[in-house]
Amino acid sequence: MKKTLLLFLILCIGKQAMAQETPPPLPPDSLQVVHKDTVTILKKDTVQTLQDDTLKATKNKWDIFPFVYYTPETQFAFGLKAIYVQKFAGSTAKDRPTSYPLTLTYTTQKQIIVNANADIWKQHNAVHMQGWLGYSIYPYFFYGIGNDTQEEAEEEFTSRIFDAYAQYEKKVFGNVYVGGRYEFRNETIPTVTEEGELIKGEIAGSKGTRASGLGPVMSYDTRDHLYYPRKGAFHQVSYLLFNKALGSESNFSRYRLDLRKYIGIKRSVLAGQAFYNFTTGDTPFQYLSYLGGGNVLRGFLEARYRDRHAMVYQVEYRMPLFKRMGLVGFAATGQVVHSLKDYSFNDQHLAAGSGLRYRLNPEGMNVRMDVAVSKAGNYVYFSVNEAF
Repeated sequence: MKKTLLLFLILCIGKQAMAQETPPPLPPDSLQVVHKDTVTILKKDTVQTLQDDTLKATKNKWDIFPFVYYTPETQFAFGLKAIYVQKFAGSTAKDRPTSYPLTLTYTTQKQIIVNANADIWKQHNAVHMQGWLGYSIYPYFFYGIGNDTQEEAEEEFTSRIFDAYAQYEKKVFGNVYVGGRYEFRNETIPTVTEEGELIKGEIAGSKGTRASGLGPVMSYDTRDHLYYPRKGAFHQVSYLLFNKALGSESNFSRYRLDLRKYIGIKRSVLAGQAFYNFTTGDTPFQYLSYLGGGNVLRGFLEARYRDRHAMVYQVEYRMPLFKRMGLVGFAATGQVVHSLKDYSFNDQHLAAGSGLRYRLNPEGMNVRMDVAVSKAGNYVYFSVNEAF
């Protein structure tokens, strides 16, 4: 099994974080007002006259950094990531920031990755919208379908992908959001390994695929922070129907359940995730449930194992080091199965590792570099924000 070695260079452009001291207790008849970088203690009866101006204060800014990495799939890759963060006029301190990340990557193998997405919060967190547009020419490895595929079955293929999604959620009561999601993907496979399984054309999706799916989504969100939660939970369930009537080449469905919990331990955080993905129907192999990658069971190549259903459990301990730096340790286990009755605790894929974090901005966005170890080897991941 090839090992992934990642050489990365991060250059962050932005203001240095200001050291924060614990403020003294406020007088009983006073309030603390934050305006830009100024904290003022005011008498309660004077707050109303300044409230409108305070709420209109926004902190819109760019964070831009280049990066370099190396993987067996891409060889050397060079890129630029830019993130624009804003709060709309009228926002309060509890309102979540809106962000617009953009990533451009080019490799020495003439591969291209371009994507732009939006994460928008409005009406004091009552409305949440997400969107994504991506284009890539990228190599992947295929090992067949199943939880016990062998290293000798490895074959490389290149995908040319245009994909997009849009999601809308609205808070209906308490911390419950209800909405819908649409996904589109058009993929061609210009090159495959000779004498491999994909070249035979017998596996659904082996000649490329077009998928268009629509369905409901429901979330329960009590996180105290969007990018670096210290307490609370995030649970989401969704169903997508991919149908020829919507423009898909085949009919299939995807069910997904994502359960996350965050527990603050002094200055550190213990985070856990249980992730379930199920598919039914004439599912192309690109949409089969999988293990491996930067977010789902780090320590294996992306989609190292594929089948109809996947169950993954992850735990991570996050602690600050100094200033903007942080340290994490993590462990995970997962399995893919063709039928739920095949699930077994005796046939799990295990991985563990540690990583460094660099906080990009006061909103808590992190650049992360993780090193994961499994029976497949050692893998290094570079990304923005936490895995879950």
